[in-house]
Amino acid sequence: MRHALRRFSIKFLTAISLLLISTVSTLLINTPGVYATTLYVSNRTDELSTSTVSATATHIISFAMTDTTDPLGSIRLEFCSNDPIPEDSCVAPAGLNLLGASLGSQSGNTGFVIATATANEILLSRSSDQVPNSSLNSYQIINAINPSYLGTFYLRLYTYSSIDGSGTQTEEGGIALSTNTGVNVTAQVPPYLGFCAGATITGHDCSSVSGYYLNFGDFSSLKPSVATSQFSVGTNAGNGYNVTINGSTLTSGNNVIPALANPSPSIAGTSEFGINLVANTSPLSGSNPVGPSDVDGRVMPPYNVPNEFLFNTGGVVVSSITSSNYQIFTTTYLANVSNSQAAGVYTSTITYVCLANF
Repeated sequence: MRHALRRFSIKFLTAISLLLISTVSTLLINTPGVYATTLYVSNRTDELSTSTVSATATHIISFAMTDTTDPLGSIRLEFCSNDPIPEDSCVAPAGLNLLGASLGSQSGNTGFVIATATANEILLSRSSDQVPNSSLNSYQIINAINPSYLGTFYLRLYTYSSIDGSGTQTEEGGIALSTNTGVNVTAQVPPYLGFCAGATITGHDCSSVSGYYLNFGDFSSLKPSVATSQFSVGTNAGNGYNVTINGSTLTSGNNVIPALANPSPSIAGTSEFGINLVANTSPLSGSNPVGPSDVDGRVMPPYNVPNEFLFNTGGVVVSSITSSNYQIFTTTYLANVSNSQAAGVYTSTITYVCLANF
């Protein structure tokens, strides 16, 4: 597993995935019939789910009947490479294949099934011829293979009173379509780990970090001394992150304020040093984590118990098991001293280390 390690502040990386959807416009062609009695279906379109060469596509073929007197029993869909004129001979488009196609949803004049299919032709039939209505018909042809060449191909529509496509067609029409190479759009969302620490942070914005120096003031054996700092963390790492705390307790030369090895309440008059990362009432200090509702980071035991403090260098204080939005965590530092604690200026350097697993 590849790890990413950050101390205090790193740059934020963002990226946007783009999805480009292309639509295929169809050209409607009114083709002159040889016979004066031939009628033409109206409002005819063929909407392709993809126009990419040799792709598996779905056709949504729509049209309205002009003749609502003669029965409608079958519909022939014929794809040709040479032209959309129904009376001309048809040259099958290279690569186009309807043998594995199926009929999906249908509306308008319904009840049709695929009766027969060839590489470039489908016959839709229903069990009885019925007088059609003038509503828009729509038939979804699924799993059709597009032609294997770039350019135009055509759909010819024929309607019949018979249920098997026999006899003279009652109406007809043509539609032009085309194939293309398609547009491939790719984008990368890079891994990121955002982490920073300081005295205060505003609005999950690492540029707002203020100060790296905390001052307890004068210690007193009568009351605890407290100070706080904050850090912000967020990542898109699938396995989350861990934040550890590293450093030492407060020292002044050879004099030491002992670190609390186990969770303990604040006891004024006893020399002790510890931290936690939640809101406390005794003493009144700290805050619970702040962030949106979809965050996963959490304060780890035993640093998540209010009013109890400890300090173990290298301990994990915050952890996430999956990607997490940005959160702000507040650390409370507690120090008490006894009457016998040696005088001096006591200092400590605390380092937070954030490790993300990508």
